[in-house]
Amino acid sequence: MHRRVATSLIVTAGVLAALFATGSQPGPAAPAPDKPAPAAKKERQLVINAENGTAVWDEATKTLTATHVDQIKLPDSQSVLRADRVVWNREQRWMRATGKPRMWDPDNELTADTIHADLKAKRATAEGNVRLVARPKKAKTEQGQKTRAQVEEPVVVLCDKMDYFYQAKRGIATGNLKLTQKDKRAARTATGERLSYDGNEETVVLEGNVHVTNTKGEGFQCKRVVVHLKEGAEGFQAEGITDATFFFTEEEEGESTPPAAGGSE
Repeated sequence: MHRRVATSLIVTAGVLAALFATGSQPGPAAPAPDKPAPAAKKERQLVINAENGTAVWDEATKTLTATHVDQIKLPDSQSVLRADRVVWNREQRWMRATGKPRMWDPDNELTADTIHADLKAKRATAEGNVRLVARPKKAKTEQGQKTRAQVEEPVVVLCDKMDYFYQAKRGIATGNLKLTQKDKRAARTATGERLSYDGNEETVVLEGNVHVTNTKGEGFQCKRVVVHLKEGAEGFQAEGITDATFFFTEEEEGESTPPAAGGSE
């Protein structure tokens, strides 16, 4: 059975029962006398806004399909999701977003071809043309603002796949990894095999056959790169550097003539 429902919803277990019940449902069975009562389940709220779209409920599959979704506030997090089309499975508690999906919170933005959110694990799996923008948090002190001005640009991560644990603000990325960041001196690019992101510590770690270059023509290979965005610890740290090329300038002095052998005549 398909039912077209309102396109601006606040969805909880109780609301779903009222919206989509097709008949009376038996009450919960009483616990066995020799067993403790099950722990009370916390009701979660899922807020869906699709002012210019549609939402269709399929009773057989227990799924809600919404189009032109402006935003969905994911429970237990600061994350918000939008997409041209979103399918949500109530019982299995997953959500699949396609059509220019975008997921964001105050500090990060994730885009991809598809974003599959596991609401139980609080994990979003982004696949295809994945792009994560990790922005430095605003500095709170005057000295922090001066230092932060050197690394004010966000770190941009491009890859094939990323598992982003949106409640914990941690991500793991693989496949054609590329990291870019600009600072006052140059724009740098790094590639590697594995990447991890910690939004609370504000660090991005790239490992495995890492190659780093910048727009000045400098570059090196290394085992591991750590980008620090946190106030007071801003910087770019490399470990196990090999084949490094750097440039520097120095003031040229006038050429001097070496003394003749044997001293003056």
